[in-house]
Parts: sequence; C-alpha cells; structure tokens
Amino acid sequence: MRDLNQSQQLPVDLEPEFEGTIQNISSPTGREAILTCSVKNLGRYKVGWLRASDQTVLALQGRVVTQNSRISVVHEDFRTWRLRIRQLRETDRGCYMCQINASPMKKQIGCIDVQGECALHSFNAIDPKAVKWEPILPESFEARGG
Repeated sequence: MRDLNQSQQLPVDLEPEFEGTIQNISSPTGREAILTCSVKNLGRYKVGWLRASDQTVLALQGRVVTQNSRISVVHEDFRTWRLRIRQLRETDRGCYMCQINASPMKKQIGCIDVQGECALHSFNAIDPKAVKWEPILPESFEARGG
C-alpha cells in the first residue's frame, strides 16, 4: 500500500496572483462602467475593491460596504471580480484598486474616465444608422491639470 503523502505532493498554500491587468475604461455620464480583476490561487485570501485616491473600501469579496447603491461587485468562481458602477457621475472619475489581502498586500489599479453626457445630435429618419453622438459638457466644466 502506497503512502499518499509521499506519492502525491499537494500544493502548499499557493500565493495568490493576478492574471492579466485591469483595463482602463472611458464611459459617458449616465452609463455604467465595469472594471474586471482576475485572480488565481486566491485560497484563503480575500479580494477587495477600493477607490485609489482616498483608499475608501467599496467592497470586500462579494459584499459591498459602501452606502453607494450604484456600486455592485460580482465574481465568477472566486477568479474574476467585477466592480460595476451604474449611472456614472463626474465624481466617479478616477482610479480603483483591486486588492488581495496577502502579505505583502497585492494590488492592481484600473481607471475610469467619465465623459460628458452623450446626446442625440441628429437623426436621419430615412437611414436609422445615421445617428451622430456628441459630448455635451456641463457649463461648469473646468479644465483640470494632471
């Protein structure tokens, strides 16, 4: 009879790591934005989403901890974590951090660029494909330095 411990080495608590990078996105106000963070070997660790600028925790695992009802998190098999922000506002512009609570902490950052509202500029009733969209910037729009 074989000793299973000698013949088959079980993985020793593999360190979690990111698969790929979070893609930055650009979306108009009023729409939704989804940032995707992919992780492998998560094991006993947890994934959190934070607003990078002020380190505000938005969600831990699948549980949203912010009072902002426009924010949700979904995950697939504890590998793919999606931060979804509905009805985008100008204040949602910025970078968001996907964090694994390993030691040392691991993080990836993805950014959302929120553009002015899109409005239907003109419509040709004969050709429904002839729709033109133009950004409408609020009158209070101010240029900001990077």
